[in-house]
Amino acid sequence: MSLFKQMDSLAVPATQPTSQEEYNQMMEKAMTDIIAFGKQLEQDYPDAPNLYLVRVRMLRAAGLLAQQTQKEEYQDLVVETAQKIIDSPAPAEYHVVADHLITRMQLGEGPEATEESDAQKIRAFVDRHKDGGAAAQAKLYGLTLAMQTENEELEDELAKDLETNHADDPMVMGYLRSMGRIQDEGRPFEAELTLIDGSKLTLPDDLLGKVVVVDFWATWCAPCVQAMPKMKELYEKYNSQGVEFVGISVDHDRKAVEEFIKTHELPWRQAADGPQSPTATRYGIRAIPSVWVVGKDGKVISSNAAGSLEEVLRSALGLAETAPATAEAASPATAPATTPAE
Repeated sequence: MSLFKQMDSLAVPATQPTSQEEYNQMMEKAMTDIIAFGKQLEQDYPDAPNLYLVRVRMLRAAGLLAQQTQKEEYQDLVVETAQKIIDSPAPAEYHVVADHLITRMQLGEGPEATEESDAQKIRAFVDRHKDGGAAAQAKLYGLTLAMQTENEELEDELAKDLETNHADDPMVMGYLRSMGRIQDEGRPFEAELTLIDGSKLTLPDDLLGKVVVVDFWATWCAPCVQAMPKMKELYEKYNSQGVEFVGISVDHDRKAVEEFIKTHELPWRQAADGPQSPTATRYGIRAIPSVWVVGKDGKVISSNAAGSLEEVLRSALGLAETAPATAEAASPATAPATTPAE
């Protein structure tokens, strides 16, 4: 196992958390382990040309800890590690990540901090990266900072810039979707997937003429697991009427996905896309389960069907408007779409 894979493996929980408190405890331990491992690598390989990859992992870990614990030691580590990345010959996108975290910590700093002074810092951050090959990424981070400071004018300005100048970037479009600035209903649902069995699936082309349920999920997501019996019930009920299901797992561990599918006897198509799922990124999936319904023409009918799936399916199939009494009730709980590693 490479050192980078070994470092990344520290973020993967050995067991599945059963509560938010346990999740937080596991996350804090994983992040402190990553930081300790990174510091050892800095000592062992001080002149390595790709040392920035170690520091990026340390930076993300320190950033999560600083946010969760509010401890000054982690805040100082964020600044220290970020500055090392900025001063290194790392690619532009890593400079943006590091600069963003420093800028974020500077917002609201000092007794004279105002909305305008924060806006100036955000604009300065975006401007520093306009020519470095990661302009879209910097604008996205700037947008999140504008939202953090509740500056609606700057938020709208940056969002419009992204819509106008970076509409061909899936990461940009996914984030704008998650903000509700892009509505997917009525648009084709597009995805290139490799299924668990190794076969390829292209949506919408391969399932045109079918109503398709697309379920973004993970084995560690308690609400996803709780929803599976109902999903199986609906699949068995409507599959013969022209409904197909496609699961897209965002798990780290492919074996965990395969074992879960086998244990729970899930009969529909499944893709183990991983936490960096291109499809989840494209469609701005930030919490799971996220259940979409695609019509027979390949266009999205609903991008939020988790709490009303049977009702949406019956409508898509042209069945009676009123669903049977077994239809699922209110929207289920959701979990963040990424584990502590992200």
